[in-house]
Amino acid sequence: MLIPDSFSGQELTEYRSFRSRWQYAYKMFESSREKYGNLSTKKLKSRQDELKAEQEQLQEKLVELKLASDTRENIKYNYEAKDGWDYTPDKAELAKSLWASRKAEDEIKRQKEAEKAKLREAQAKSIKRHIRDWTL
Repeated sequence: MLIPDSFSGQELTEYRSFRSRWQYAYKMFESSREKYGNLSTKKLKSRQDELKAEQEQLQEKLVELKLASDTRENIKYNYEAKDGWDYTPDKAELAKSLWASRKAEDEIKRQKEAEKAKLREAQAKSIKRHIRDWTL
């Protein structure tokens, strides 16, 4: 690596600092490119929009499932309080509903992680593009 001999101590320190940040950004970009392939900014943006739409749908489904669960709990409480009757809803149906709500929550978490990875990839590409423009 060529380091200009005319740099003073402060300039040399700044040069090395900039070089290490550039090398880190370049490595991050290369690893992202190997992992995700080459996608244009427009494709990344459209994929991000698709993921956001999916996330909204999953969140709506989660809200519906939680509302259904709350409704069941209210019905159970009202029956028990009114008649002193031990009302036990179908356990299989409750388990299925609980499983669906947990699955929806897990899917939302996975979607958020995937979205963050895509955003990091877009940032790495942006950094690479800026680095390429600086070196031209």
